[in-house]
Amino acid sequence: MHPVLFSIAGFEVHTYGVLAGVGFLFGVTGAAILGSRPGPRGGFSWDFLWDLAIVLIVGAVVGSRLEYVRTRWAQYAASPVEILDLRDGGLVFYGGLIGAVLSALVYIRWRRQSAWRVLDLYAPFIVLGHALGRLGCFAAGCCYGAPTDLPWAVVYPMGGKPPGGVPLHPTQLYEVLANVLIGGVLLAVRARGPRGGATNGDGLTFAALLLLYPAFRSVNELFRGDGIRGAAVGGVAAGGLTNGQAISVALFAIGLVIAWARWPRGSPDPAIAADQPD
Repeated sequence: MHPVLFSIAGFEVHTYGVLAGVGFLFGVTGAAILGSRPGPRGGFSWDFLWDLAIVLIVGAVVGSRLEYVRTRWAQYAASPVEILDLRDGGLVFYGGLIGAVLSALVYIRWRRQSAWRVLDLYAPFIVLGHALGRLGCFAAGCCYGAPTDLPWAVVYPMGGKPPGGVPLHPTQLYEVLANVLIGGVLLAVRARGPRGGATNGDGLTFAALLLLYPAFRSVNELFRGDGIRGAAVGGVAAGGLTNGQAISVALFAIGLVIAWARWPRGSPDPAIAADQPD
């Protein structure tokens, strides 16, 4: 556990904030490099991609913070100024995802670009960047797991956010591994594309994100021990859905709808089909 990375003149720079920032930068940079390449799924201008990156970062930070504050309103109502302190955690991934997507859709429509192609481009980098953010969670001690006797359990020191001296599920590291694997799958899905690269399947990579990550997240929530994250249905202790599981169910359903709507049913583009081997 290493919540503070370093201190300058008494001002603490928190590990979570640094890794979350690095995750954002990695995601938008990777998407810009891949999206600027020529081809049926790329070809975006460098200026458009970096302007969109600014929109995404602002939308993600605002959305993730608003969702965090929403689930802990009693805490922040007493001290609203703390809402602006992002150095030591306090960002919810699902809030950031929703905020980033909504803000991006507005900007993409204004710039008259293909929303599905852009969402497909960023889908792998959303989870790959999130993997770095979860390393920040591990360092800060947030999003910790429930007690376990498994050999890979982690033990935090006394005095931090998680219970000290107790072997816990490393749920943050579970998510790091899952995000890397899901990101690799999404990169492969986008690169291959349906029907040998036909563009009439745009949106399927984003749909896969909404299917794979929420499915994993719903399971990982079962191993988390930070009950403060909130319950959406019933109560965590009573076996109800956590806030994360409820959002996962909704996003999974949206992913199914997108996959059904965007799955190509007709013949591939004749120009592309002509290039395919017999």
